[in-house]
Amino acid sequence: MNIQSLFHFALVLASAGYGVMVPENPLDYGFMLFVLCVFIGWTIFDGHCPLTLATQKTLSKKYRTSLESVDLLTVFGDKEYFNTFLFLKIVNCFQLLSIYNVFTRNGFPVLSLVPFAAFYGLSYLQNKWVNGLFFLWFGGFFVYVILRISQRLQNGPGSSPVFGLSPAALR
Repeated sequence: MNIQSLFHFALVLASAGYGVMVPENPLDYGFMLFVLCVFIGWTIFDGHCPLTLATQKTLSKKYRTSLESVDLLTVFGDKEYFNTFLFLKIVNCFQLLSIYNVFTRNGFPVLSLVPFAAFYGLSYLQNKWVNGLFFLWFGGFFVYVILRISQRLQNGPGSSPVFGLSPAALR
């Protein structure tokens, strides 16, 4: 097990728990941008997280995205436990719940979140056409989120210790 795998695992758990455990705050926008960057990365790298790809390339120079990744498996050591129980069920459910909570509490419509759930459901296909469609949606949604964040930052008064913004300024 290497430090990259542990960092990756900690980041996955933090992002899965953020929207469930942390109340609305100015960091929500950073979370939304982070999530969109991860999903865009998954579409570009055939369903692999950019951190997974970096770790795998470190471990094996011959690694290709078409091969099975093992960076998070090294944290558990048991492929069955990792695949069936932890990641495909519990963590993905919390990840979607976290995404839902953060985006909806910041005023994004529920229907705009359907592609996140669809991507989790279809990502096992690792199909270039499917990934291309998701890339277009996530890329467009990323631009929309950036525009929405900048609009809220320009319109809101107030200040707080976090980036000089108050939660009320971001509503």
